[in-house]
Amino acid sequence: NRLAERFKVPALVVSFAGEVAVGSFRSAQDFDLRPLLQQCADLFIDWGGHNFAAGFSMERSLWDTFSTRLKQIAYTTEFKDKGEEYIKIDAELPQKYLTPDIFKIIDLFEPYGEGNDPIQFLVRDLVVQTINFMGKAEAKHVKLTLKAGDFTWPALYWNAASKVPGEFTKGDLVDIVGTFSRDWFRGSETKQIIITDIHRVPLS
Repeated sequence: NRLAERFKVPALVVSFAGEVAVGSFRSAQDFDLRPLLQQCADLFIDWGGHNFAAGFSMERSLWDTFSTRLKQIAYTTEFKDKGEEYIKIDAELPQKYLTPDIFKIIDLFEPYGEGNDPIQFLVRDLVVQTINFMGKAEAKHVKLTLKAGDFTWPALYWNAASKVPGEFTKGDLVDIVGTFSRDWFRGSETKQIIITDIHRVPLS
């Protein structure tokens, strides 16, 4: 999923175990995976899924044949021009509702998963109190503290290190789009925001 989201094209991850290869596809740009897999069905031991998430298993000895066929399909595949990217926002959340009690509402919509994405909120005029960078080999991700009225929220913004300080920095007033999640560590729960996008509020 993260590969497809990052590069905006269908992604394939394959695991080789002994003489068997097991693959998992995720779609992007509304690309229908099933016709692609049907063109390679003769190579599979088994395959299935739906239009936007599918998987297969095959004999490892057929991998080169499959890879070659997949490249040929890719060369003739065109995506529709979707123009400027947009972010789906389910609701705007006034700051007065940005309290831990928001989970009483969010939990009513569970279980989240395929076909039922977590609710994505727009929240305006938050203050960036702290910024820290995360990543093993290099700093890629951003961990923030956001001030919302009487509450502060920890937040994670994946693959956003390059956006600091150009697009936002400590002390900025920002609008955010994101989802709410729980992080569990050693039995302790932390409620946090997973950021999809940040927009710096211009100074008046």
